[in-house]
Amino acid sequence: TPMPAALAYRQLHYALMPIGMAKTAKAAGDAAKVTVAGGVTTLTFPAAGTTVTATLNKYMEPVKAEAKLGTDTYVVTYEQYGDWNDDAKADIYLPKHVTETMNGMPLLDLTVTKIAPYRRGCSASPRSVWASGPSSRPSS
Repeated sequence: TPMPAALAYRQLHYALMPIGMAKTAKAAGDAAKVTVAGGVTTLTFPAAGTTVTATLNKYMEPVKAEAKLGTDTYVVTYEQYGDWNDDAKADIYLPKHVTETMNGMPLLDLTVTKIAPYRRGCSASPRSVWASGPSSRPSS
């Protein structure tokens, strides 16, 4: 259901999940930056009118992401990357454990037990998230 007041919140949370992060950073083009300092790789990119800063592991997978939306600071951590589809391995590595806090308070503690393989025609980004906003929809 379109909810224009929740647009930035929804777009930010799309960008804070690993697949959405990759798509949003790619859509940001030259505005997305990867830096290495002190052996730590960091990805920064614009999303939902703010900046997402993600720390990447040696496989370039996000292990932590931070963003500020209005007065709220969101921190998401990702752990235990693997191909969690037992039926047919897809070589898509996603975190098994995701936690999120808002201003230091727990918001999400998610443990994945199985991932269904991609089905043609499914969309990783609900059209309602992008329909009421500016044309900043990441390309598929």
